[in-house]
Amino acid sequence: SGLALHYMLLHKASTCVVHTFHTIITKFYFVNIGMTWHNARQYCRDHYTDLATFRNMDDIDSVTRPSYTYAWIGLFDNPASWQGVMTNDSTSWRWSATEAPSSSRYMKWSIGNPSNSGAGETCVDMYQGQWNDYPCNNALYFVCFKSKLDPEPSIQ
Repeated sequence: SGLALHYMLLHKASTCVVHTFHTIITKFYFVNIGMTWHNARQYCRDHYTDLATFRNMDDIDSVTRPSYTYAWIGLFDNPASWQGVMTNDSTSWRWSATEAPSSSRYMKWSIGNPSNSGAGETCVDMYQGQWNDYPCNNALYFVCFKSKLDPEPSIQ
C-alpha cells in the first residue's frame, strides 16, 4: 500500500480547461542492514528515493517491519541548532528528502523525545511507530521510500 498525493496540471484547449490529475504513489521499504544514519540515507538514495518521510500515521502503518526493531527514518536536526520541538523554522527538524520541516506538521515522538540525551542526538529512529532522537553514528536498520508517478491520469 502506498500514499497517494495529487497534483493538478491545467491544459487549455480552445475555450475549455481540462484538469488532469496524476497520482504519486509512495511505497515504504524496511531494510534489515545495519548502517549509520548517513550511510542509510545514501543507500536509500542509491536504491530507492530517500530515507522515509511520513505525513501521517497511515504512512507509518504501511511499513512492513518487525515491531520490536529500531529503524532510521529520514528526520534529522542541525547539531548547531538542536531544538526540542518541531517547528516550521528552517533550522528545525527536517526531512532528508526535502531538506525542509514537515509540511504536514505531523509528528509522532515517543514520550520525552526529542531529548538530546547525552548530546549529539540529531537523527531519528522509529520503534513501534514512535520516533526517538538518537546519535547518527549508531548502526540501525532503516526505512526507505520510493515515489513514482501513476502513468494513468484521471481527467476531470
